[in-house]
Order: sequence, then C-alpha cells, then structure tokens
Amino acid sequence: MKRQVSILSLICVWTLLSCFCQNKNEAELPTSLKGTKWKLAGIVDDETGVLQVLEPKECEECYTLTFDTDSTATVLSINITLKLDLLHFPPEVFINFMLWGERYDKDGAVYYDSQIFRDAIRLADSYMLSPKELKLFGRYGNCLSFKPF
Repeated sequence: MKRQVSILSLICVWTLLSCFCQNKNEAELPTSLKGTKWKLAGIVDDETGVLQVLEPKECEECYTLTFDTDSTATVLSINITLKLDLLHFPPEVFINFMLWGERYDKDGAVYYDSQIFRDAIRLADSYMLSPKELKLFGRYGNCLSFKPF
C-alpha cells in the first residue's frame, strides 16, 4: 500500500511540475505577431545542422519578416518583396518585383543568396514560434531561423 501511495505521489508531483513549466513557457510567447519584425539568422540544414548565413551579411533590411497581422508578413529579400501567410502551407507567396534583376556589390559580384532565400520561403510547410526565434521549416530539410529585430 505504501508503494502505491509513493508512486501516486510521484505522479502528482510530476503532473504539477509539468503544468507549471508549460504555463511558464506559454507566458513567454508573444501574444501577437502584428507589428513585430524578424531578421533571418540563417538557414539550417537538418542533416548537418550547419547554419548558412546569407550574403550580404551587413544588410539590415535584407531577409526580414515584418508582420502586418498575426499571420501575414511582408518578406523583404534583396531585390523583391514577398507576402507570406502562415495560415496556409505551403504559404501563399505573392511576389512584388520592386527591383527587377540582380543586385551587384561594389566589386560587381552578384548576390545569389537572394534566390536561396526566396526558394526556402516558397518551400516552407510549417513553422514554430518561441520567444527568441521563429522557425520556418521546409519540405526538403531546411529550416529558416529568424530572430526578433
């Protein structure tokens, strides 16, 4: 009988602790994405775990998400703006060609990372939100990692 009481006590304590931890994590999540801005930290390859930081690294406005509502965001790449809807996967991506063509740096090199970013956004099929990170998961083992900006 003592053994059953001990096991029952452990189960109760574990349940209370898990409820406490779950509520604590939920409180830390943003209540609204509207008006928040996120910057791409990089694209993580699921197989290798390697984070690929996209060029140009110094561009503050490149590879950003700005949420217009809790589920829709304006996505700024280098030469185009995309509209992303997190409620629809694959996301409904609306392309607005603000600057047609490739952009060149001072040495004349073309930034090809913009295409990598656009393709990764188009292939997203789910997301995960935590207080310090927004992840968009792709169909082919990519994960776009965004940090609050």
